[in-house]
Amino acid sequence: MESPWKVLPWTLLHRSFRSDTNVYFLDEDEVIFPVGSTFIVHSTLEDDERRHIKLKPTNPNDDDDQLLDYIQTNYINKLPSTAKFADLLVFMGEYEKAERYIEMLIEELRLSSDNIIIGYAYDIMGHLCSERVAYQCALSWFEKALQCIQPDNIYRAIIYFHIGTAYSSKYEDNTALDYYNKALNYEQEINSFDLASLYEAFSSVCCHMGNLDDALDYLNRALDIHGSNPSNQYAHAQTYISMALMYEAKLDQNKALQSYQCVLNILLERVPKNHPRLALMYAKVGEIHSKCGSVSYGLLSKSAKHQENNLA
Repeated sequence: MESPWKVLPWTLLHRSFRSDTNVYFLDEDEVIFPVGSTFIVHSTLEDDERRHIKLKPTNPNDDDDQLLDYIQTNYINKLPSTAKFADLLVFMGEYEKAERYIEMLIEELRLSSDNIIIGYAYDIMGHLCSERVAYQCALSWFEKALQCIQPDNIYRAIIYFHIGTAYSSKYEDNTALDYYNKALNYEQEINSFDLASLYEAFSSVCCHMGNLDDALDYLNRALDIHGSNPSNQYAHAQTYISMALMYEAKLDQNKALQSYQCVLNILLERVPKNHPRLALMYAKVGEIHSKCGSVSYGLLSKSAKHQENNLA
């Protein structure tokens, strides 16, 4: 039930994209879109024998809009161009490429006086180590990052979150909570998506410690945030799944059923009818009905039908 700081919806995880800093115009960024993307001309402008054409992606799929919003919020706006490509490589699981890129970046930045950007690079290297389950190594990089980032910089909240997550992964729950609380000190500046993820991280640690009531309270806070942003239904569904698992642990099958039903409703609106996650969710709802003594043969048969279709 552990929630990373950055989450992409299930159906977007395999979409390739990157922001490239190796471009001809040094003051611009380049975003490479997947093959098959379509655009309309938004406007044109001629200036000093150059023609500037503004393009707007056009696609009826809401998931593509959500992907673009996510890139804008979590990569293009948060990090300088020198660091964002490394962060994307880590996110995409290209760890060896990311490590080589970050090492070169750190080597170059050591010759400059820009402590903030080298702090970003240290944090990304720490995040890379965490992804490789080298938590002690990650913590040393995060501490270096904190030394470079001033207390009034919102990016410190992200570093605190990463440190808390590393300690949580080591099951040092009290220390993890300390760092999550340091991140929460920036609550007024954190965007809603990240704040919801922070609440989910609190919930995960409370669950580790056996404090299920506190864990559920944090999940409800995250749900309130997701509920105010209808476009982010996938994160909404993941929070409901975490909540359902906790209700199952508390042997409250009725509330677990309600949470799983919410997930099912979201999936029915967002994924194809033969999607394997639908089969899984139908089976889970049917299982809870069975535990409650009201076996739903219709749901179980739908699950079996989905599995049959996926195997065909």
